[in-house]
Amino acid sequence: MTSRTQAAWIIAATILVSTASAQAGPCTADIAQLESTVRSSATSRFAGPTGQQTIAAQLGRQPTPDSVRRAEAQAQAICMQTKDFERAYRAFVAKQKPVFEGN
Repeated sequence: MTSRTQAAWIIAATILVSTASAQAGPCTADIAQLESTVRSSATSRFAGPTGQQTIAAQLGRQPTPDSVRRAEAQAQAICMQTKDFERAYRAFVAKQKPVFEGN
């Protein structure tokens, strides 16, 4: 593609994007306000996430079914070490109502 063709595509896309909000109907004012807010916040050094992200989130990694299973198994193992779990298990086997003490 020549640079002249590329320039024509860029100009056409710019015109289409700029006229899209003009044809938005009753939401035009809201869209214009949103666009203004986004543009002004993009130049602010305070824009962006308010909390620190984990390394995995920064790298774009998403939880997989396997990683969720491992995390759940880990959490269950921790819970199974409590006295409340032991009381619940014994009550279940004896077909009684468990009494939890929070430990």
